[in-house]
Amino acid sequence: MDKFLRFVLLGLICGSVFCADYAMALETDFHGRVQSTYVLRDNDGFYHGFMDSMEGVQWRNELKFELTLRPEYEQYHTFTVDKVYLAYRGAYDAIFDCRESEYENVREKSPDDFELGKDDLETENDLREAFVDFKAETDTQSAVLRIGRQIVQWGEADGFNVVNIVNPQDNSVLMFFETPEDLATPLWMARLNYSRGNIGPFRDFGLELLLVPDIRPHQFSALDGDMDAPYAFGFKYLKALPFEHFFGLSVDNFEELLPGLASPLGNDAAIFKEDVPDSGFNNAEYGAKLQISLGQVAHAFHYYHGIQDDPAMDFSQLLSRGTLTFRHPEQDMYGYSFNTFVRSINAIFRGEGCLVDKVALLDLTGVTGIDEGWLSSHGFGSTQDFIESLIGGATNLPISSLEGSKGYVKRKVYYGLLGLDVDRFIRPLNKKCMIHTSWQFYMRHIHDWSWNSRYRPFQEQDNYRLTTYWWTDYWNGRIHPEMFLMYDPEGVWMTMASVKYTKDYRWYYKLTQMSFWGNKDATSDFTQPVDLRPTSEISFRVGYNW
Repeated sequence: MDKFLRFVLLGLICGSVFCADYAMALETDFHGRVQSTYVLRDNDGFYHGFMDSMEGVQWRNELKFELTLRPEYEQYHTFTVDKVYLAYRGAYDAIFDCRESEYENVREKSPDDFELGKDDLETENDLREAFVDFKAETDTQSAVLRIGRQIVQWGEADGFNVVNIVNPQDNSVLMFFETPEDLATPLWMARLNYSRGNIGPFRDFGLELLLVPDIRPHQFSALDGDMDAPYAFGFKYLKALPFEHFFGLSVDNFEELLPGLASPLGNDAAIFKEDVPDSGFNNAEYGAKLQISLGQVAHAFHYYHGIQDDPAMDFSQLLSRGTLTFRHPEQDMYGYSFNTFVRSINAIFRGEGCLVDKVALLDLTGVTGIDEGWLSSHGFGSTQDFIESLIGGATNLPISSLEGSKGYVKRKVYYGLLGLDVDRFIRPLNKKCMIHTSWQFYMRHIHDWSWNSRYRPFQEQDNYRLTTYWWTDYWNGRIHPEMFLMYDPEGVWMTMASVKYTKDYRWYYKLTQMSFWGNKDATSDFTQPVDLRPTSEISFRVGYNW
């Protein structure tokens, strides 16, 4: 699919730009950056002792450039090639060489299942975006057809993906506080934008249509089934999480027992398997956005049909076949977003909300687990007896009786966000420049759901977040500090503070700290299914823009 789409795109570029008899010249814009980032992580969190368990988890050296070509025409044309755009990113993570003894046996590029091999994380050679814009316009309306690999940003939220679900997240080498484009996975797609002004009561009217045959999941920093890349977080800790439904055993425990599971079943003992639908027009995702301006308020209505980017964990064959499967079922999103400028307080008020139908959530109610009743009914006096039989490779174990249901159910999930962006002079902090502040309230509600530590251990029915983000400039913009706080009412919070120094607006240096804090018994998204509190980091960055 990728090779076919690349061939079509290059043909369109060559045939429409370089071979067009009315394309007289090209306006060219070429710019980019080189940068190096070193990340130190405190593996037990700053709250257990500041920087007392530090290790280097990333030393990423990156080259990124963008090339934009705009044909210039001597005469006016109603249909033109408006723009050709290419964006490239290459990188090399030297931490793999610094910690070579730990990763020398990691296998290389994975052939399938969207698993990440060492080649994906140690090096990157990626044509991230490559598209061509065809434009048709009159005095009152215009239409732009964009074909190629691209990134689509929907909604008004910062740091939350409420209606912005077209491009899956890519957290394989980056976590938070990067530009949205760097955190998104580009997709091959066709995108049509139609706009016109002054239709009845509307100052502006716009319609966007998407067709996406490129199917990709949310990417995490995990090396194959090991989930133990230097920069890995999230699933790395999930492996050690004890499941009450399986008598307190974790995925790590099952992995240790796999030789005993595999032998009687003739299984290859593939502990992790990601089941992603194939790319192609038969599985194509599609969506639409209607945008209107009424008075001083810009409204947008969204619809998107696609696969679930985050994996649904299927435990049904974990015990019977030693496989934990990550599935990506289909879902539909219906959303709304708005923004307006409130002159009386010199602020932008914005918000968005959506209903996502058929979200797959972990529910072990129908999955048969290891409990005292199951053990006694099959002649085991204790869990230890069962484990010793597995380790011993017993061939008469009743493992097949543990075959269960899928391990997840589908529910409607509602998301909402309100934000207020306010700029103020706060003279004690900055005498010359405004302090820019952004305040957000986020909520999530799962319909017909109740949290249960045994059967539904990951999500509570309701989750809320409060965030505030402050930034300003000193010394004519050369010094740029930022501060961010995200608070969960369950008593867990996240902090980020950074300062960036720019020399001659080319060279730049940045120091950042990011840390999680709070209640270890909380059941919020900060601690379930993965406890992020041990993920505290300090990063150092140096770069050059041209």
